[in-house]
Amino acid sequence: MRALPLALILATSPAIGPSSAVSASEAPTIRYPAAADFLVIELYPGGPRSAEGDAAFTRIYGDGRVHVHRPSFYRESGDFEAWLRLRDLDSLLRDFAADGILHFDLRAVKERRLVAEREQAEKEGSVPGIADAATVTLTIRLDQYAPAGATDPTDDYWKTISWYALDEDAEWYPEIEPLVRLQRAVSRLEDLTGHAMAAARSGDTIVALPAPR
Repeated sequence: MRALPLALILATSPAIGPSSAVSASEAPTIRYPAAADFLVIELYPGGPRSAEGDAAFTRIYGDGRVHVHRPSFYRESGDFEAWLRLRDLDSLLRDFAADGILHFDLRAVKERRLVAEREQAEKEGSVPGIADAATVTLTIRLDQYAPAGATDPTDDYWKTISWYALDEDAEWYPEIEPLVRLQRAVSRLEDLTGHAMAAARSGDTIVALPAPR
């Protein structure tokens, strides 16, 4: 039988004044087990792979464990582990919900990017291009997820977002706010990756959650 998940109901609406509270209908529903084998967040930052397909990644599990892998051809290679406090993992997911990452509409955002590219081409006669950029892939997995105000959560929620040249597109098309927020979320996870590697090297067990950029 499946283990009973740890219920995490996270409020994304800011409180107004010290006595205000967020009702259940105003908060998203986010549930996942605080388990060592339950993968909640996975980031493949892109970049080179080995001949066998080995690639860099960062994984965060339900118990707060952060596992960073760097292939052998990286200057700093190996596997690094540190731990996020559960309240920090909660906070990270709450921030992702507030920024729309958990209901990111990949097709709609790609369509907006194509429109912006056409408009830029008509205005300037050309569009920026890049021949060799990374494809970032972010996956978030939960037992249940429902946006704020929804009463019917999705079970076994799974969101995977892949984007080529994310940093470049976020810079070139700042009017596409969901894309900019995605880049901000990925940058925060990359900061967390660096902190986890530093903590592992120093022998620390806890890594602090980086603030949003």
